[in-house]
Amino acid sequence: MNLSSNLVELNSTSEFNTVLNGKKDRLILLEFYADWCSPCKTFKPIYERTSQKYLGKKVIFARVDAKKMGKVMHSFGIHSIPSLAYFKNKKALKIVIGVVKEKDLIKSIDTFLS
Repeated sequence: MNLSSNLVELNSTSEFNTVLNGKKDRLILLEFYADWCSPCKTFKPIYERTSQKYLGKKVIFARVDAKKMGKVMHSFGIHSIPSLAYFKNKKALKIVIGVVKEKDLIKSIDTFLS
């Protein structure tokens, strides 16, 4: 996990907790995905491009492998992928299931940042 980047890959519960608990003033986006998931592959470049647009802003983008972190995913009531969860101050603000269009992703982020 590289926290200096705007996009991090979370591979353990410990890393997940570090991100969720460590940045209370930040908007945290968690993308739950799987390598075999075709819609996840469609969403990945959208998510990566969007993360670059928010470099230096109070947003952290994280990717969570559903296979490795299924218990974490299910703890939020998420059972489908891709799913995108928005968090701030350790609270889930919004959960979206399915591929999100880039313009809709940016609109949601900007709404939560304002």
